[in-house]
Amino acid sequence: ARGPAATASWQNIEGLEPVTITRVACGDMFAAILTNRGILMTFGSGVHGTLGHGSYDDIIKPRIVDALMTQSVEMVSCGTSHMAASTAGGEVFTWGDGSHGCLGTGHYDTSTRPCPAKQLSGGRPRVLHCGVDCTLLVDASGQLYACGSNRCNKLALGAGTGAQAVHNRLLEGTAET
Repeated sequence: ARGPAATASWQNIEGLEPVTITRVACGDMFAAILTNRGILMTFGSGVHGTLGHGSYDDIIKPRIVDALMTQSVEMVSCGTSHMAASTAGGEVFTWGDGSHGCLGTGHYDTSTRPCPAKQLSGGRPRVLHCGVDCTLLVDASGQLYACGSNRCNKLALGAGTGAQAVHNRLLEGTAET
């Protein structure tokens, strides 16, 4: 049975009329919206620090991610319990549950605020996608990078890399020729 926490028809989210929304992303019990001015807003469950507001608090209405206010965000993606965003300057920021290494920061720590991911050599991101416990990125030159859980070799890092691959890794042979 569906309770009052579910809706089977489209509902307008009020209070956002002054902004133009260009992108949306949905995680597990949280969501993100991106405006035409590069402003990122998040809302929903903050249980893993997924909202990027420096806490584990739930947010009812979309709230600006203050830590990225000086950046012009171009892309956003949500995993099950982490998030990634890339900026006009080519930087990648990640936050949320880092227990599988999916934040690409070189460690397994959880972060409640956006953290810069390890610098990639191929220029600004062209595609950015968070999975359940991993993150994939294609840079401007067509190179594919991956971090996070390699369970079932889903990152194509090969056998012997263990369950997680913390450091961003270039996948051989992915560049367009």
